[in-house]
Amino acid sequence: MAEEILVTPRYLKGKEKEWTELVKRARNDFLAAADHVRVLTQSFDGRPAKELDKRFALWKEEGITAFRAFENHIGKLGQIAEVYEQAERENRNVTTEN
Repeated sequence: MAEEILVTPRYLKGKEKEWTELVKRARNDFLAAADHVRVLTQSFDGRPAKELDKRFALWKEEGITAFRAFENHIGKLGQIAEVYEQAERENRNVTTEN
């Protein structure tokens, strides 16, 4: 027999909260790593340090954009939960009116 998967608004909102927190921690760790590299490369002179600093500066900007897009994507779980809840309210109204 096939496994039944039940998705509820509560489940979606819970996952949205859980994953939003996880992404925030990952973003903060990522930004901290970029800042550590910046401090480290400022302590050295030469092409390797400049190249590393340049690359991390670019990765940091790209990372900020990517994390923001991912956070927006996760936020859609809350929107989906709202749609589910609205549909449930409408279904209840139809059944109570009949």
